[in-house]
Amino acid sequence: MSAAVPEANPPDVDGVWFQLVPDEAGANTPYGQYHRDGDLIWAEFYAGGSLRSGRLVGHLQSDGSIEAAYCLLTAAR
Repeated sequence: MSAAVPEANPPDVDGVWFQLVPDEAGANTPYGQYHRDGDLIWAEFYAGGSLRSGRLVGHLQSDGSIEAAYCLLTAAR
C-alpha cells in the first residue's frame, strides 16, 4: 500500500513584478515581470546594473517548480 502524494499548488506568478536585492544601498538593480499561461512561464528582465535586457521561458512542473532557460544581454565593456 502506498500513500497518495498531494499535488503541489503551483505559484500564480502571472503579472508578478520582481527586482533583485542590491548588494549596496541605492544600487541600480534589474527588475522584471513574470507571466503564466497554463504550464508556460515567461519573464522579461529590464535594465539595471550591467543588464540591458533579458528573457526567461520555461515549463511549470507538476511539483510547482519551474524548469526554464534564460538569455541576458549585458552592457558592452
